[in-house]
Amino acid sequence: MLSIDDITTLDIESINNCNAKCPLCLRAQGIKTNDSLDWDQVINQTTEKFWKQLQLINFNGSTGDNIMHPKIYEILEWVMNNSPAEIIVNTNGSIRDVAWWAKLGSMFKNSKHKVVFGIDGLANTHEIYRVGTSWQKVIDNAQAFINNGGNAEWQFILFDHNYNEVKECYQMSLTMGFKHFKLLYQDRFDKTNEINTLDEQTNEINTIKKFTGDLSQFQKYGLFIKTSSQSMEKVISTSAISCRSQNIGWISIYADGTIWPCCWLMGWHRVRSPIGNFVQQHMFKILKIELSAISLYSNSLQDIIDGEIWQKMYPESFKSKPNLICLQQCSKK
Repeated sequence: MLSIDDITTLDIESINNCNAKCPLCLRAQGIKTNDSLDWDQVINQTTEKFWKQLQLINFNGSTGDNIMHPKIYEILEWVMNNSPAEIIVNTNGSIRDVAWWAKLGSMFKNSKHKVVFGIDGLANTHEIYRVGTSWQKVIDNAQAFINNGGNAEWQFILFDHNYNEVKECYQMSLTMGFKHFKLLYQDRFDKTNEINTLDEQTNEINTIKKFTGDLSQFQKYGLFIKTSSQSMEKVISTSAISCRSQNIGWISIYADGTIWPCCWLMGWHRVRSPIGNFVQQHMFKILKIELSAISLYSNSLQDIIDGEIWQKMYPESFKSKPNLICLQQCSKK
């Protein structure tokens, strides 16, 4: 497995709380505890050398939105001052007010850092999937961030109900000053290719359907990016793993201070669901992982990476007892 000197990419999920209720998010399945990262502990258990060697720091939520962390501005400021890495912040953008976002834009001004705003359509469609958010608030916050020098990216998740708004949203992103526009294809649906969600304002049920049309129509804009995960049916009988974390020097810090190889694994130990239970059974009963052994609240990052879980348990599991999530994301087939 990789050594601490190999790590160049770091994912951080500072909190597993979120104002949104997106129905295909891991959080929608239920979270066992509310966790908020103690940044002082992170600093104490890492070294100056570690932060200097990083090339990319991605504040990316598997079960929460980092902007919910009460000290996220101070955390971002600390990272900017202590690491040369590019910072990417992913958010639904409907948290905090325009003054806060203007301040963050000023801090990110003239830097390589950026914020990725999740905006899945126009005013009448965005909130169908992004339940609990406000499209207008997202737009206002993003505009304040951009107007004050922030580098912003518009991320659009493609569904059956919003595919006809891609071109208009792309044009709107240019008008507002977004530097990038990224289209994502959603592949978390089950075999029915649809899921129901409640409109909190009208109390009506919305049916969200997977887009099954011709994807080539979006390629002419240079926008289409398909997510990398494979269906369970394709990988369930496969045991050969090529760990992307090991290959590119990637680790993740979760909101409770635990360290994971990647963003795909972090957070599953807090999820309440049949798949979550299955993954947890593998983690805790087959691999016999103890959370205290991979926690920055109990150990230094150096000791965690040098420990038996990282150097022996994980590599052996890739060969003989792979986790379901590892199979889904890093199967050689």
